[in-house]
Amino acid sequence: MRTIGLALFSLAFVSAYASAAPPPVIVPTDVDVRLTATPSANLQPAQPIDFALAVTNLGPMPAPNVVVASTVFVNQIHLIPDSNDCLLILGTMDGSAGPSFSYYWFPTLGAPALAVGETRTCHFQMALTASSPPSYAFGFGLPPEFVDLELSNDNATVVLRRTVAPIPALSTGFMLLLATLLAAAAWGSRGTAINLPKSARKRAYLC
Repeated sequence: MRTIGLALFSLAFVSAYASAAPPPVIVPTDVDVRLTATPSANLQPAQPIDFALAVTNLGPMPAPNVVVASTVFVNQIHLIPDSNDCLLILGTMDGSAGPSFSYYWFPTLGAPALAVGETRTCHFQMALTASSPPSYAFGFGLPPEFVDLELSNDNATVVLRRTVAPIPALSTGFMLLLATLLAAAAWGSRGTAINLPKSARKRAYLC
C-alpha cells in the first residue's frame, strides 16, 4: 500500500508539473547527478541496458526535496518492466506533434532528507527501440525549476549507439563487370560518321 500511495502521489505531482510551469524551487545545497549505462555501444533494439542513476549531496545543507527527470523522448527508448529498484514515474506531456514522455525519480519522497555526503542510487534497465537513431543521447538531471548551488553538475548524459550494418564490399569480379559495362556504354555513346553520296553534301551521325 505504501508503494501504491507513493506512486499515486508522484503521478499527481508529475501531472501538475508537466501541465503548468511550476515556480522555482531553491535547493540550499549542491546536488550532483551521475548516470552510467552498460553496454552503451553496438546496441540492438530491445537489448537490455543497465543504468545506474545516482544523486549525491555535496553540501553544505541537507536536501529534503530532490527530483530528477529524464530526457524528453517520444518512442526512442523504453523502461523494461520490473527492472528498477526505485520508483520511476512516467510523465506524459501533450504537444502539437503528439505526446512526449519523461521519467521522474524522487529519491527523497517518503524518505529522510538527503544528508550532506550521502548518495542514493537507482538501478534500472531500458532498451532502445527500432525508432531510435544510430546515436542517441539520453540523460537525467534536476528539472530546470530546481536551482541548487552549483548548476554544472545538475545533469548527466550517456550516448547510446546502435549497431550499424556495414556496407557489403564489392567483389573483384563484380568490379570488373561494372568497369566493362561502363566502358561499353561510353563507347556506344560516341557518334559514328557515315559518308553519304556527294550529292547529299552533308554528313550524318548515327549514335
